[in-house]
Amino acid sequence: MKDKKFIWFMLALILLIVCGNLLTAIDWQPQPYARKGILDLRGWDGLGKQVVKLNGEWEFYPGELWGGGGDRKSSFDPILLKTPGNWSKEISKVMNSGALGFGTYRLTMKLDSAKVESQAFFVPLVRSSHRFYVNNELVGVDGTTAETANRYSWQTKPYITQTWIQGDTVELIIQVSNFDFAITGGIIQPILMGPLDLVAQEQSRTAAFEFGNIFVFILFALFFGVMHTKAKSNGWNYLSMLFCMLCHRGGISKFQVGTMVTAQPLHE
Repeated sequence: MKDKKFIWFMLALILLIVCGNLLTAIDWQPQPYARKGILDLRGWDGLGKQVVKLNGEWEFYPGELWGGGGDRKSSFDPILLKTPGNWSKEISKVMNSGALGFGTYRLTMKLDSAKVESQAFFVPLVRSSHRFYVNNELVGVDGTTAETANRYSWQTKPYITQTWIQGDTVELIIQVSNFDFAITGGIIQPILMGPLDLVAQEQSRTAAFEFGNIFVFILFALFFGVMHTKAKSNGWNYLSMLFCMLCHRGGISKFQVGTMVTAQPLHE
C-alpha cells in the first residue's frame, strides 16, 4: 500500500511540474509573423510595450557572408527560410556538407513611427558563431564568423544587447558560420525584441523552463532508483541510469540553449 502511494505521489508530482512548465512556455498573446523577409509591425500596438519574437520567413543567403555596411552584396536571390529552425536542408544544397557552412540572414521590419526608440534584443542560440547588425551597426558577436574552418571559432553564449532604432524601416542582418555541429546550424531559438526590462524577464523565464525540464529528469531518475531498491530484479536500476544520462545530455546540449547557465553544449 505504501509503495502504491509513493508511486502515485511521484507520478502526480512529475505531471504537475511538467504541466506548470509547459504553461510558462505558452505564448498567450498573438504575435506578428514575418513573411517574405518582412516583419510588418505597423498597426501593432505592442511595440515598446511587449516582447516580440522575430519569427517567420527570413531572407537567407547560403554560402555568403555580407552586410554591415561596406561588405559585398549578394550575387543571387535569397531563400525564404523559416526562422528559427535548422538550416541544414538549405545549406547542404550549396555546400553539400550537412549543417556545416556559412550564410547570412536578413529581416526587414516595418514600423509606424520614425522616432528614435531604444530596443533590446535577446539572442539565445545561433549555432555556432555569428555577427548581428541592426541598420548596419554591429550590436552582437559570438565567436568568429568566417568562410573557412581554420579562420572560424565557435561560441554559443546567449546575450542581451540594446540599441537605438530610428526610422520606419529597420534592417537586421545576422552572419552565421558553423563548422562544428554537423546536424543543426543557423538560428536555432527565437530572437526576441522589446523593452530591456521585459526582455530580461523573458530570459529569466527561459532559464526557469530549462531548469524545470532538468528537474523532471532528475525526479524520474530518483523514482526509478527507489523502485530498483524495492524490486532489484526488474531492471529499475537501468532505467534510473538511463534517465540520469538523458538528464546530463539533454540538460547540457538541448535544454541549455537559452541561458547557458549550466555548461556549454556538447558537440554533435
